[in-house]
Amino acid sequence: MPTVLRRLRSRGRSAGTHNACQAAASAATSSPRRAGCNTRRMTSAFNVPLASLIGDLEAEKRLCVRLAATRSDAGWTLRLLEVTTGERPINWTARRWEYPDAVLVASVKSGAQVARWLRAGKARILGRSVSFPLTDTVSWDRRESHWSGGVAYAPLPWPSVCWQLPRPSTAGQGPQDVLVAEGSPSFVSFDVAAASLLGVELSGWSMSGREFIVRCQDDRGRVTRIRIGHTELRVHMEGRALRGAVVELAGNQPGPVHRLTSNHPRAISFPLPSGVLDGSWVLLRKGDEWLDRRFLTWPYAQQQQPGVEIEVEPTTRLDALVGRGEGPTTEYKLQMPADDDESKRKVMKTVAAFANGDGGSIIFGVSDELEVVGLSPDECGGRARDRLALLVNSWVAPVPRFAIDVVEAPDVDGRWVVILSVERGDHPPYAAGTQPTNYVYYVRRAGNSIPIGPSEVAALIRGRLAAEQASHAQARLR
Repeated sequence: MPTVLRRLRSRGRSAGTHNACQAAASAATSSPRRAGCNTRRMTSAFNVPLASLIGDLEAEKRLCVRLAATRSDAGWTLRLLEVTTGERPINWTARRWEYPDAVLVASVKSGAQVARWLRAGKARILGRSVSFPLTDTVSWDRRESHWSGGVAYAPLPWPSVCWQLPRPSTAGQGPQDVLVAEGSPSFVSFDVAAASLLGVELSGWSMSGREFIVRCQDDRGRVTRIRIGHTELRVHMEGRALRGAVVELAGNQPGPVHRLTSNHPRAISFPLPSGVLDGSWVLLRKGDEWLDRRFLTWPYAQQQQPGVEIEVEPTTRLDALVGRGEGPTTEYKLQMPADDDESKRKVMKTVAAFANGDGGSIIFGVSDELEVVGLSPDECGGRARDRLALLVNSWVAPVPRFAIDVVEAPDVDGRWVVILSVERGDHPPYAAGTQPTNYVYYVRRAGNSIPIGPSEVAALIRGRLAAEQASHAQARLR
């Protein structure tokens, strides 16, 4: 367990949102006893002394650090800092990009070295003296596993406590010109380079100073998968301290609970006599703190909540898929793929991208304007479906698990819609192409399937292997 999480648990019971937080919050209040009571019920805290966080980080043996600095007339200033304890972030890749007026680095550092940086407000980075004055206090929030609500935060595999390190307003701006240098990739702006370093989509955000964060992962327990069926909801969990924890189907009204009796990975089923009600959410908690959670809004939670799978009637599923628009797990096609290779590749690259990510669905017979036009019986008959299956088997390597459903188009007589569902692949990377010489690997970014290079392919493989190794290691410990 990361020291930041472990040390404060030994000082007293912590809140559902913080682990390194209780002592820090206690030091910031006049009544330690009262602070302890309050923090057990909090999900965030403000004005926590920076020194408390530094002390906990110092004991960590290994931290994943991503940072970026820029040069101005006043010298080098740190513009971005992300420190992560525990498992490497899902999209982690070691980086060392150097430009005349900017450097961007992703590397593993010791807790002692990072603590020295934070205390001094300066660091030596690739031979450059970089300053980054910090305020004396920090704030934190607890986040569920795979949370992706922040524009500059890539998801983490475990629940985490996210510490915000505010910078003074005098931090300045990054370089306004393009970044070009021998031996480093070129970027149109510093913000684009920073987003690439963090492994996130730019999506209109710019460097605001909120990118100074420390994320402490909590491996006591997490929700790995939720499957919503017609008559039951099944929750899968794992973690090193599940014994004594409670999994609860909460909502606007009290719901069922189940107490776990061992630390082994578990799957718990809850009956759904009336389906999943509005306001429902799954909570993994221990004592009076929550460990992980997933919010459910039947039947539209598939895209918003990682690991939530919905088993619904095809027509209901079509309504859900069309209603939410194109995104990371959904793509629309007006027609089935034609006979030319370019048309086939446009579809199969998305199949590969879905398999490399969290899975997804391609819906044929729907326009980009979300109009269900449908296909004729000849366009989606048995031969057409067999041809589509053959294309997946011959164009995607390795072949992922997939299914093809045909659904009657609502309000369009005699027309049908084809849904090609692709599962998250177990053996990445997945490529689109007819032979190894023309294989191209793809990932899903927002609503597009984009090709990736060798370094991104290697990072994808490492990320999957690291997750599997961590899961196996936990199983051995249990």
